[in-house]
Amino acid sequence: PVIALASERCEICRVLAEEGCGLRIDASDTDGLVRAVQKLTADPAGTEQMGRRAREALVSRFSAHRVALAYRDAIRQSALPRRR
Repeated sequence: PVIALASERCEICRVLAEEGCGLRIDASDTDGLVRAVQKLTADPAGTEQMGRRAREALVSRFSAHRVALAYRDAIRQSALPRRR
C-alpha cells in the first residue's frame, strides 16, 4: 500500500481513493503518519489486499507503455489547430 504525504487534491490521492490502495496524510501531520502505519500493521490481511490493489493500479495506470501512450496523445492533441 501507499501512504501519501500530500494535499487532498493531488492526483495520487485521487488514485488512492479510486483504487483503495493507500492512505493520505497531510504532509505536516506526523501523528497522522504514525496512526496510518499503526492501522496498516494492525490489519495484515487488509494491508495485503491494499498492496495488491496498489500494484494493480501501478501496472494498469502507470506502466511505461501507458505513460508513453498518454504523452503521445497529449502531443497529438496539442498539435491540432485550436478552434475559435
